[in-house]
Amino acid sequence: MLFGQIALKKEWITSQQLEHALDVQKKKRGWLIGEILCFLNYMEESQVQEILGEQNFAVEKTGHVQFGRYRIIGEIGRGGMGRVFKAHDPQLDREVALKVLRYGEGASDKDIERFLREAKTTAKLRHPNIVALYDIGNEDDQNFFIMDFISGVSLKRFVQNYSLTISQIVSIMIKVAEAIGYAHSCGVIHRDLKPSNIMLTENREPKVMDFGLAKISAHESISKTGDVLGTPAYMSPEQAKSEIIDKRTDIYSLGVTLYELLGGRPPFVGSSYLDVLYQVVHHEPTPLRSLTSQVSPILDAICLKCLEKNPRKRYQDAAELIADLQNFLDNKPVLAKLSKWRYVKKFLYSKKTLLVMIFLLMVVVIGLAITVIRQREMITYYQQMIKEK
Repeated sequence: MLFGQIALKKEWITSQQLEHALDVQKKKRGWLIGEILCFLNYMEESQVQEILGEQNFAVEKTGHVQFGRYRIIGEIGRGGMGRVFKAHDPQLDREVALKVLRYGEGASDKDIERFLREAKTTAKLRHPNIVALYDIGNEDDQNFFIMDFISGVSLKRFVQNYSLTISQIVSIMIKVAEAIGYAHSCGVIHRDLKPSNIMLTENREPKVMDFGLAKISAHESISKTGDVLGTPAYMSPEQAKSEIIDKRTDIYSLGVTLYELLGGRPPFVGSSYLDVLYQVVHHEPTPLRSLTSQVSPILDAICLKCLEKNPRKRYQDAAELIADLQNFLDNKPVLAKLSKWRYVKKFLYSKKTLLVMIFLLMVVVIGLAITVIRQREMITYYQQMIKEK
């Protein structure tokens, strides 16, 4: 049962108070309904904790909470828009992942639209490296869908705790690129590809998930309202500028993911959302070999080709990227070429303050030298005039 319904059943709030709290929740994104009810002084903190305690006790005591035909075993993750639970499907006798809107009863029409778009988009994709969707529905006004339960962790969390060889990283990225290439062939652009949206099974098999920002129409802009959607560090420059995008934006995100797996961080990091967006649009990424000497120049070139500001200079589709990654593993020639000028530009940019100071110093020195030379010429001239007189 949902939090608001429990509070109503206990007669701690009225339906009008719950409706008001849900309206407020739409403006205070990220706040849970219990927090809103406390904020509005409709409920005491102790009452909120009692309801949460009852829900937790039910899980601990019985091992599950009933949600339609599914028995929820426990929460396994949450993101900006949804919460994911491990659940059991008694009809098919298997464990599944159940995803619900995080804002529950307070979800806006846009939240619901994106949530359902993720379900519909995922449902049309059938690939071994994409999380499969089995069911979609609504239970007590709560939208949900059922996916594969992946016994593993996100790629982001895995690399934080375990080390992978370069060959293993490249092999994983080939499979991820194959999944994205398949999605592109179905007319789907992911738009939010990053290590946290890639699950890694116990057998180290990658599974791409979270198609909540996916673009299906070939002519659809990044958003109808001009919002910048996605995660700044993984956005392509055209996505950061809210321009019309195509499949090459996912090529850029694949490059960012590969860069992070090899270098330990994304190409651009900053103190704020806007700082990172500015770097994505205006700055050149630091070559990987400047971060770690373990990365070969060839793999560095492949990664940087994905990260080109101009989409026409990137790999034009996933197949080209896959071919280069496979050729790298097979020690064959690749399409990507590492420009030495990129290192020169990066060096000059990183030393721009020093170079400006050196330039100004040279101007001063040259100016002084010219002044001294002219003074000597004047002295010589006057000495000559005195001798002639």
